[in-house]
Amino acid sequence: MKSKTTKRDRARHIKWPSIEDSSLAVVLNYNLSWDRLTREQKKEFMKNHNFKIGWISSNIDTSYSHLIKESAQTYGINDYKLSKTNFN
Repeated sequence: MKSKTTKRDRARHIKWPSIEDSSLAVVLNYNLSWDRLTREQKKEFMKNHNFKIGWISSNIDTSYSHLIKESAQTYGINDYKLSKTNFN
């Protein structure tokens, strides 16, 4: 899985406002490319990329059905990318 990105695609100087009694949750999902790898291929990938899984399962509802979903930027570095979705 390769994806070409440009400098313009990279996140820069992202600052989150400090809001009292708030929190930020990052919810990640694996894609089909990862799911299709064998256990041995995943192990090899993690070893070669110093990949660490310290995440737990989440019960956070990320559908935000009361908001309007809009595709936003795609950030990337090397062959990795992260697609951002805005909810308004």
